[in-house]
Amino acid sequence: MILLLTPLVLVVMLFGGLAPWWIAGRHAIPARERLPLERMTIQDCLATLRRGADWWVPDTLRDDD
Repeated sequence: MILLLTPLVLVVMLFGGLAPWWIAGRHAIPARERLPLERMTIQDCLATLRRGADWWVPDTLRDDD
């Protein structure tokens, strides 16, 4: 039973961990430029996560060197 639930728990943890970046990314995009969720491709989803991460993570934690 535990082996069946482990992948589900990992997926929930992954999406839960990325949720703040997704929300920040969606709100960083002006409403007139946002794509509806059903039209988003995987590249659009990754771009939204990147935009949210850029907004969410403070500059002090980044190592851009």
